Amino acid sequence: MESPWMQEQYIEEVGKSLEGFRKVRDGLYNCKCPICGDSATNAFKRRGYFIRHSEEKGWSFYCHNCGASFGIQKFLKTIDEELHRRYCLEAFKAEKNLSFKPKRKESRNIEAPSAMEQKFLCHPLTRKCSELDKEHDAVKYLEGRKIDREMMSHVLWTDNFPLLVKTVIGPKYDKSTLIEKGILFPVRDFNLNLAGWQIRDIYSKDKKFRFSTCTIDGSSGELCFVPRKLDKTKPVFVVEGCIDSLFLHNSIARLQAALWKFQSSEMECIYFNDQERRNKQVAGEIAKCVSKGLRTVLLDSRYEGMDVNDMVIDGMKPIDIERLFVENSWKGLTAKVKHSKWING
Repeated sequence: MESPWMQEQYIEEVGKSLEGFRKVRDGLYNCKCPICGDSATNAFKRRGYFIRHSEEKGWSFYCHNCGASFGIQKFLKTIDEELHRRYCLEAFKAEKNLSFKPKRKESRNIEAPSAMEQKFLCHPLTRKCSELDKEHDAVKYLEGRKIDREMMSHVLWTDNFPLLVKTVIGPKYDKSTLIEKGILFPVRDFNLNLAGWQIRDIYSKDKKFRFSTCTIDGSSGELCFVPRKLDKTKPVFVVEGCIDSLFLHNSIARLQAALWKFQSSEMECIYFNDQERRNKQVAGEIAKCVSKGLRTVLLDSRYEGMDVNDMVIDGMKPIDIERLFVENSWKGLTAKVKHSKWING
């Protein structure tokens, strides 16, 4: 495998002949796609990207417009035969340890995003919702949920989820069954390693098909969404939905009602299920939190059927919601007594 540093030197070399070529940040270059020409009507369109994946996989080229996808060697062979010949010779010498010694640039003293974060958080098919135009449907949807621009920076948007899944995860998912575009929540496993995405279709009226989850290993059970870095010295709020977690500064979204499945010995967690005591499934999950000795939020009838977002829309400030949860959460014998009174209304 050719060194990623060697590959980057040749990317910068071929970039001299590519229209609109520029470095976006460490691990990402942008240009007009030389395969499709990008756009015949808009001279400013630049939808070709060189992306660094990992030390083992190196760099690749991808076009958001035509879907062209190449390794660096194949890209050079397609665009510049002479440069490709030099690249192959250099790669051969490097493999035989004859001459090539990659030079690190001084600018690399700033740590680049990890390979996994490059894949899931910095992919050219995604954009932070905070960077979208104010008239964008996603921005209007999130503003309707009382989410401000700062909070929007923690979630992404994609116009082509099937292609995103194909280029990052692979062909294991049938693209015809995937939501086309929507709001993306990068999801993690219970060790907090990035694992995939959950997408929210903001156009669907059918509750059963508004969400889709795709992960590297194909599983969707033991996952969570963590919008901000956790402070493990303070209580961590565990809630059901991704949007609910955006309002709480130290929070985890479980993506489902079975909050009790997420447990950690490293931090104190406070578990808040939507307050639906008349819903047997939700009430059953709350009962499991209590029976397992987890610190569980139990609110009075004023909050019947409400989640965090409902409370915000109703006029409560997030800081007051956090205080409410702390003051109305119990565990052990006290929680069992409080739960018995709560379930009977």
